[in-house]
Amino acid sequence: MSDLDGSSEANAIPRPGARAIVLDSAGHVLLIQQEWDGGKRWFCPGGSLEPGETFEDGARRELREEAGIEAPLGPWVALRRARWETGGTWYDSTERFYLVRLVEEQPPVAFTPGDDSLTRLIEARWWDLADLRDTGEAVSPLSLLVLLGPLVRGVVPAEPWEVGL
Repeated sequence: MSDLDGSSEANAIPRPGARAIVLDSAGHVLLIQQEWDGGKRWFCPGGSLEPGETFEDGARRELREEAGIEAPLGPWVALRRARWETGGTWYDSTERFYLVRLVEEQPPVAFTPGDDSLTRLIEARWWDLADLRDTGEAVSPLSLLVLLGPLVRGVVPAEPWEVGL
């Protein structure tokens, strides 16, 4: 097999991606529930970049495709680097998370359930941070609940936070 064919962790396929941490005017966060790798998790809108696409353009496109939201991107606030395997294929992800602040409270979301390249998109939902913490449902990245607190309070990191899966 050739290099970077996904056959092993050492040959993981590069998968750059971008996500949006979307907060409304009241501090609710927009998350998309996806079925991925045998379980359901809540993710920030986003996904892999298209060939030649910048991280910023990818974040805007994914937010438009998954939630029907057109909004300016704020700062790059988190970085996730991880190697992971699904369906027998290894990926080497580098994802940037951009903060998006909306002026409305829980604006309508144009979401259509369905399959994308690696997951099944189930639903989109605005979450109050306390409710998200109390629900016990899985989120990704695992540190999202820690990251959201400061962002909701208006604290933006000087350098992007490093997060894992």
